[in-house]
Amino acid sequence: MILSLVSELLARIARRPAVEEVCEMLRRNVGEVRLAGLTDPAKALLVPLISAELGRPAILVVQSNQRAEALLEPLRWFYRAIAGKPGHRVGYLPAHDVLPYENRSPHAEISEGRAVALWRLATGEADLLIAPIEAALSRMREPQFYRGIARAIARDESIAHEDLVGFLAQAGYEKHATCEMPGQYAVRGGIIDVFSPETPQPVRIELLGDTIESIRAFDPNTQRSTNPVERATLLPLSEFLRRAEVLERQLVSSPSGREDEGAAAGFFPGWEFREIPREERSAVLFDLAADPVVILD
Repeated sequence: MILSLVSELLARIARRPAVEEVCEMLRRNVGEVRLAGLTDPAKALLVPLISAELGRPAILVVQSNQRAEALLEPLRWFYRAIAGKPGHRVGYLPAHDVLPYENRSPHAEISEGRAVALWRLATGEADLLIAPIEAALSRMREPQFYRGIARAIARDESIAHEDLVGFLAQAGYEKHATCEMPGQYAVRGGIIDVFSPETPQPVRIELLGDTIESIRAFDPNTQRSTNPVERATLLPLSEFLRRAEVLERQLVSSPSGREDEGAAAGFFPGWEFREIPREERSAVLFDLAADPVVILD
């Protein structure tokens, strides 16, 4: 818990002449504005301050994943103190740990972090985003694509059983007999258990025909339901969707040139970077937010 007195003291920094001048210049769109001599805590404080003063999302571009990780928690703390909102509205978009066409897939943790960050930014669920320059320079899909890589569900909503299971498979979830870890799902008739990333507990979705009759959180250790919930958001584990047409394309473009087990499944190492033709990547990171303030560290 952050005391209101602390929030008030931090907000006063926005009234400092140098900060007021920067905000006024940004309001007038004068171009590049420079601030020098700032320590890391001062940078982590000024980013949410400037974003709040201008009423615009902010994207902080840094040198590397390591630099982003070092600034992330201070940025989240100052954001909570200034905006009074939860820290998950400060996102982190890691750069891939592999290069395209190296025939290697990115680490699962990086894929998950990128997918969630892109979804949050495109849907307005993130007010601030920190990204290394390598991630900021990558060509991307249009904002509408990233808004569709997660799925919100609610009690009494109509959804076909096969559509929900199909979404989970496309979004990178793995099917297991029981759902115990983030990124897993299990199916038992009309009951679908899902453990979405960044959630404390998995949810049990009970379908009656094509209607969601109930959604309940449950303990993954005992598999017993704990409490009912009205709605849940199933976050993606990958920004690359495993769609049928993608798998057909992978079979043709397998680097091995053989229809071995991996190629036939379409998931040979590095398939993710062949999922989207280059000509379809018409956007950049800054297109995913509404009029963002871009801050370079």
